[in-house]
Amino acid sequence: MVLTPQRVRITDPVLDLFAQLDRVPASRRHSQEFKDRSYRLADMLGLTDEWWHMNSVLDTCVEPCHPPHCASFTDWHTCRALRLELLAALKARS
Repeated sequence: MVLTPQRVRITDPVLDLFAQLDRVPASRRHSQEFKDRSYRLADMLGLTDEWWHMNSVLDTCVEPCHPPHCASFTDWHTCRALRLELLAALKARS
């Protein structure tokens, strides 16, 4: 079962922060600053539960690493759907 993300307002500040964080290389995503900013993004998008389950709109994987019986499996799909919306919004804004 895939849940659609709750309707969130994708504002310019959300897009700006998403764009900034999405450009950070994987090798630099372990810093406390990155984690704090990624949590802020999750909070702005109403995805803090998903963030605590180790899922994020910043995840570039094409499929979840969790089995279907795990909550993180559904959370990954929620974040992935919203990631695609954010990427589309960025493209439309360009």
